[in-house]
Amino acid sequence: MKKFAIIVTTVLSIFLSAVISASCDIPTNLFKERMNLKKRYEKEIGNDYLRNKEKADLYIKQIKEIDSRYRDVIYSLLYEAELNENKIFSECCNNVNEDKILFFVCNLIEYKITKDKEKFLNYVPSDKKSLEPLWILDAIIFSDPLYGKKTTSKFFDDDSFPKIFIDTVYILATNDDSKAFDVLLRIYVFSEGEYAEYIDDILLELFVNYPKLVIRNWQIVKKYEALINFETTDYNHQAESIIENYKNICSGSDVNSFSCNELLEFLKKRKK
Repeated sequence: MKKFAIIVTTVLSIFLSAVISASCDIPTNLFKERMNLKKRYEKEIGNDYLRNKEKADLYIKQIKEIDSRYRDVIYSLLYEAELNENKIFSECCNNVNEDKILFFVCNLIEYKITKDKEKFLNYVPSDKKSLEPLWILDAIIFSDPLYGKKTTSKFFDDDSFPKIFIDTVYILATNDDSKAFDVLLRIYVFSEGEYAEYIDDILLELFVNYPKLVIRNWQIVKKYEALINFETTDYNHQAESIIENYKNICSGSDVNSFSCNELLEFLKKRKK
């Protein structure tokens, strides 16, 4: 049985090695080129695809070609990490700041390998524009026509890349890391589309399951309170029990009463 396991592991390693790209085939200006194509599409085509079909299809084709190049490298980075190798990582990730798509992939992979949470959290952008590439990673990965027929790296685990990124920050926050708390709320503020709904649920989960943690980090939460509304969650149905739970905890002597009072007022205002 042990011999069989060794054979399986060896075959998997050979397979994964075969699908890893030979090099990091990403020109330094590729991200900017993709962004420029998107801007030109929005400006010249907008919502009028049918009247500009030929030009629109050309832009779409060019964007898909760029995404294909990214996808090959992203797969390679994930597979390589599974094999504990770093050739492609060294080529792609050492000077990745200019390429905002690879930036998120490299940052997460490096954290999964090194567990250097300080570096990981410090590298998460602090503005809306710099976070935007995170929200398009799924579109790049899942647009692969062969997706689902390929062996998936354990680092990706057949899930949404932005959600894995958010979950990683969330787990650090629940371990009483105030920096992670701040980063999670920053991502919350600038999240988009389905990811905004996902992190809304994540944040409510944090408030429900980790009340003492929220109280301790209230001064961080307070910076973002005007933008936290739990709009896409079922907060209204849970509000009374959540507020009652916080009241009970705040009656203890081991919590900051000032933070408690402000937090309770915040929770009451979110109830509609």
